[in-house]
Amino acid sequence: MKINVKNMLGEKLGEKLGDDWVKVGWKNINIGEIIDFVGGGTPDKKKSEYWNGNIKWASVKDVKNKYLHETQDRITELGLKNSSSQLAREGELILVTRISPGKCVIAKDDIAINQDLKIVRLKSDVSTNFLYYFFTATENEFIKRSSGTTVKGIRLEEIRNVKLNLPPLPEQRAIVSKIELLFSELDNGIANLKLAQEQLKVYRQAVLKKAFEGELTKEWRKSNENQDINKFIYEIDEKRADYFLQKGKKVKKVKPVSEEEISEQSPLPLNWKHVRLNDLSFLITDGKHGDCKNQDASGYFFISAKDIFDGKINYKNARQITKDDFEEVHKRTDLQPEDVLVTNAGTIGRIAIATANDKTSKTTFQKSVAIIKKPNLLVDSKYLAYHLENDVERIKMVSKGTAQKNLLLGTMSELIISICPFKEQKQVVTEIETRLSVCDKVEQDIAENLEKAEALRQSILKKAFEGKLLSERELEEVRLAEDWEPAEVLLKRVKAERAESGKR
Repeated sequence: MKINVKNMLGEKLGEKLGDDWVKVGWKNINIGEIIDFVGGGTPDKKKSEYWNGNIKWASVKDVKNKYLHETQDRITELGLKNSSSQLAREGELILVTRISPGKCVIAKDDIAINQDLKIVRLKSDVSTNFLYYFFTATENEFIKRSSGTTVKGIRLEEIRNVKLNLPPLPEQRAIVSKIELLFSELDNGIANLKLAQEQLKVYRQAVLKKAFEGELTKEWRKSNENQDINKFIYEIDEKRADYFLQKGKKVKKVKPVSEEEISEQSPLPLNWKHVRLNDLSFLITDGKHGDCKNQDASGYFFISAKDIFDGKINYKNARQITKDDFEEVHKRTDLQPEDVLVTNAGTIGRIAIATANDKTSKTTFQKSVAIIKKPNLLVDSKYLAYHLENDVERIKMVSKGTAQKNLLLGTMSELIISICPFKEQKQVVTEIETRLSVCDKVEQDIAENLEKAEALRQSILKKAFEGKLLSERELEEVRLAEDWEPAEVLLKRVKAERAESGKR
């Protein structure tokens, strides 16, 4: 039977309820009026007979996409029977209430759940997909309503009191279809942006590779005189000898680059040479192998790998320590402008160059950062930093460790660097930056567009649940559906169903 909307609701296009504008046939409700929750649990992990069975068993780590097909763990019938875990049926909504409250997923099979999840049982005619997108749109609201210090969780009563503008069932279906159409277009655009990001990474690596094979300065060499590479290396050796003499130490040497190793490298042009990083450096060291005492606002900084990103030291969240501790560690690191920094633990291979500012002389490091000191008038800091960036994958490969990789200082000292005289180093840097400046601008544009895409996704969801997503033409079509009825009628049926089930 078709329902005449005008006869039922008059000429009104909506009514004002508090601060929410409710459209024709919509009803402003507490979400608890249309759903019930079923909790979950975990079988005893000490009993092997409860685990590795045929029943999929979900925890928070399995809630990633819209649909849940597979779980990392499985339990047996015995495990399900002897625990408080419950089974979500195919097509039912599963909601996270602890650890990542507000995330949700639709089961694509019968799936048991643990205690951090709840099965959302819908009453009467409410679209599971509609509710999925509602929970997705209000995830931040769930987080705000959550409590707990170490682990955040939301009480069911808080969820039941979340407000929802509920439309008639045909309009729910139409809203879901419109969301998914718009999201599909958005996802295609995001996929293209991410593909472009990957292509830029490939381009960046190609630029760096050619730079340190001497390709970018091929034309420059034809019209510019250059210092003889052997004289240049000799000059570096003299500078290194002077440095160690002043320190009262022996010159640190490593084995020379072998012919076999050279054969494994890309060929170099005349007047270039393969050397060890040690041969270009006065000192390669790292920070303190231990901890220091914190002192907020002391002005003495204790930098770790997490503070090295975007090619510089970032002081915003850096630890500050006591002056005494700083002075003890500073003897080891003695940061100077133009020193090159490399993260050598955790996330290996992030690179920065120390700049001349008021913090430099008050900065020292934890052991997760290596410091490379070199003759600045002979080895350009940017040249070396770009070279190390080009070598990041090779650096990661030679890093040691299982749970956490570490780049040992000895291993770093033996890294093979392709070096050219100082004047050409400067030109190499110019050639790199000319190309990468364009690349960086495109990367920035892509990052901004990805942010806009995410904002657009949230805008689509916001409009959907404010009743602003469908056009008037689309609304007219859904109001002609056979099963169209105001949400008020649906709510009355839910209450009647609950009352009837309470009598049984």
